[in-house]
Amino acid sequence: MKDEEFDVEELAYEVSVLLEGMLYFAGVKKQNLQKAAELYVEVIDDVLENSDATGVDETIEVVAYLKKNHAELFK
Repeated sequence: MKDEEFDVEELAYEVSVLLEGMLYFAGVKKQNLQKAAELYVEVIDDVLENSDATGVDETIEVVAYLKKNHAELFK
C-alpha cells in the first residue's frame, strides 16, 4: 500500500514542475518561470472570481491575464 500513497511534498513538486512547463510553452522566458508560477498562484482566485470558465479554460484565462498584465515575463 505504501507504494500507492502520495507524499504531499512530492506531489507539490510535480505540480510545480507541470505549472512551469505549461507556462514555458505559453511563452514565458525560461529565466522567468519561477516568478510566473508564483504570480499564477497569487492571481488565480482573483482572475477567476467572476469567470464562468471551467477546466482547462480556467488555465487559459489565467495565462491570458498574465500575458496582458505581466508581458515582461514572456518572450
